[in-house]
Formats: sequence, structure tokens, C-alpha cells
Amino acid sequence: MAESKLKRIQFRVTPEEHALILERIEASGLTMSALFRDHLGRVKIRNREDEKRRHAVLNRVNANLNQVAKWANTHKSGADAFRVCAMLMDVKDTVDRLVYEMEKEDG
Repeated sequence: MAESKLKRIQFRVTPEEHALILERIEASGLTMSALFRDHLGRVKIRNREDEKRRHAVLNRVNANLNQVAKWANTHKSGADAFRVCAMLMDVKDTVDRLVYEMEKEDG
């Protein structure tokens, strides 16, 4: 790689983080630049807005599960097992769909 094409990146770290980086460099036998380049492709960057949306969906699923549990506990003697199972299958389908979408996005 031509020298004029190289770019410098600087960032701040705490003294503890700096010590940890130096330990890893020494243990790896690589230069700092080589160590960071080596690990660059292994880092997953997550979109925080996507994470917030995922948490919101999971919170709604959790609320639905709580509603089903409350309904089943309230109507113990007359609880329609088929209806409860149908509700739980709807929740399961929602969770399965969410997990599929999360895995697809994470590659």
C-alpha cells in the first residue's frame, strides 16, 4: 500500500483500556495497527434504533404473555384450553418472526 494512501485514526481510551490494549498487542505479537486491522472485520456494529425497536416488540410480546397468564389465572375453572393454546401460538409466531428478522439483519 502506498504511503500517501494510508490514513491515520486517533481515539481516546482510559488508562485501563490502554493497558489492556498493550497487553493484547504484546500477547499477539502484532503491531497496534495490525491488531486493529485484524479485528476490524470481526466487529459487529448494531444500529441502536433497530435495537430499540426490537426491545419494543419484545416488550409487547411480554405484555401479551402476561395478559394470557392473567386471563388463565382469573378463569381457572372455565379456562378454555384451546383458546389459551391459540393465544400462545400467536405469541410464539410473533417471537419466531422477530427472531428470524433479527438473525437476517445480523447476517
